[in-house]
Amino acid sequence: MALETIATYFHAEFVTFFINLVMYLSRNGRKQWNPTVILVDYGFTLALGSNLVTTICVTILIFVSWQKGSNCWQKIAPKVFYILILLNFVIIPLINVLYQIFIAAYPPIKARDSYWESFLIFFMVSCFTKPFQFYLIVRKSFIYDAKVYIANRDLV
Repeated sequence: MALETIATYFHAEFVTFFINLVMYLSRNGRKQWNPTVILVDYGFTLALGSNLVTTICVTILIFVSWQKGSNCWQKIAPKVFYILILLNFVIIPLINVLYQIFIAAYPPIKARDSYWESFLIFFMVSCFTKPFQFYLIVRKSFIYDAKVYIANRDLV
């Protein structure tokens, strides 16, 4: 079950990043000089950067072992991985949701005129669900299992 969940998270992060990157590269030199649309374009760039960081976080969480390595690494690895989990599931998604709420609430912005708005709505929904995933799934399974492992490792 854990491997399936991790694979799903990796797939979700990578596919979102790939779609965002393809859309960003397919602009074909399109520049929108309307100042009310530029903030939406900044939101899209923020989404691209967020997707890059979260994809890197999930890749590290999957492929770098926090249970093996030198004694120094085993001491700091749980903290590093907890920070990566918080970045991926709480901090970065909340920054994106708050920015999208700002764009939606700021009256002069005509988001419907932006090329990126449909993707940003999808991305906002994706970011909105991540803190719930953290509190309902990740915290209960992965973090609890890690605490049990660390407690048992310290006893040995």
